[in-house]
Amino acid sequence: MSNQQFSNADTGNRPADPYKDANQDEVSLQTKIEDLTQFINATKFAMMTTRDASSGNLVSRAMALAAS
Repeated sequence: MSNQQFSNADTGNRPADPYKDANQDEVSLQTKIEDLTQFINATKFAMMTTRDASSGNLVSRAMALAAS
């Protein structure tokens, strides 16, 4: 088995997954809440997906921001 983790593409001197290092920072809860609030206000709508307990199927519905 190869020792390559997930890619055989040559990335040169750049990391193969640039988000991995960026996501290892410890971010405060306050910053997370502020970032989420900013994202929600900018997006205004999304799909909410839940799993049906009896069948295990995924059920999605459109959601819109009611107020901010």
